[in-house]
Amino acid sequence: MAAPKIDLDKARAARREASGEPPVVVYGGKKFKLPVELPFEVSEHAAALSTASAADDADASLIGSELREIVQLILGDGFPAFMAQRPSTEDMFTLVDGLADVYGFDDVGESQASVTS
Repeated sequence: MAAPKIDLDKARAARREASGEPPVVVYGGKKFKLPVELPFEVSEHAAALSTASAADDADASLIGSELREIVQLILGDGFPAFMAQRPSTEDMFTLVDGLADVYGFDDVGESQASVTS
């Protein structure tokens, strides 16, 4: 008798087929494809971003680093072209906050206004 198995490849292929086309971000007149599913590492950086943003003495360099990591993870090879558009901190927050709507979960980060107030 064959050993039971969990086929993650088959499960992932089924999810990708069901989800259709990958979401896109439009910025600077260019389209950047997002992954069909968020990489798991995004959750680690999102948690760190949320914690850093909520702190009374918010560390701007840590917040910027976490934003950069999240955007790099979701844009992959498109990251350099995206960064060449010279996004503002608000652009980065808007993109990261928008992930919640695109992927259907609670907000990942907070706006810049909530970090500085």
